[in-house]
Amino acid sequence: MKALDYARRAGVRTFVYASSGGIYGNSTQVCDEDAPIGPGGELGFYLGTKLCGEIIAENYIPYMNVIILRPFFVYGPGQRKDMLIPRLVERVRNGQPIQLVGEDGLQINPTYVEDAAVAVRQALSLETSCKINIAGPEVLSMRRIGELIGQALGKEVFFEQKPGTPGKIIGSIEKMSRLLWRPRITFAEGVKRYIDSLA
Repeated sequence: MKALDYARRAGVRTFVYASSGGIYGNSTQVCDEDAPIGPGGELGFYLGTKLCGEIIAENYIPYMNVIILRPFFVYGPGQRKDMLIPRLVERVRNGQPIQLVGEDGLQINPTYVEDAAVAVRQALSLETSCKINIAGPEVLSMRRIGELIGQALGKEVFFEQKPGTPGKIIGSIEKMSRLLWRPRITFAEGVKRYIDSLA
């Protein structure tokens, strides 16, 4: 809110707010920007603050263009080790199993950092307020992600399954591709770049 208020007083034309694709929650379908968002209490603290930030930011639309970006599982060189893809890489590297709910586990479309960065830069040139998902070009299950990490590392991958219905956290890239940038980097290529950066 302090940044938004400063932007208003300084006459800023465009304000870009980084929210999260996680605010959609676990879904049974691909989430577009008009999908309903569940109550904040169900999201947990971190995602709840992201949703609250969106609500606050939208109140500044009369003063400037407010671009709300919702990134989905961004990964790449330099990322913190406690994030999803680095954690999965470490599990495969160390011969630890990847946990799956159901046969293949959660489905996501992770975004390589280079695609995400280009999209953010393009957002600065938009002339209208809007919400846009930032997501990758492929929908992959946790099983397939594990297999691709294993191929990049040259390691056998182990999985542990538990019963249940696997969820989906998948962002539509239609609006991103039309207004900002069509993501190009496949997970196989992106995770290889990430692993090579660790050497």
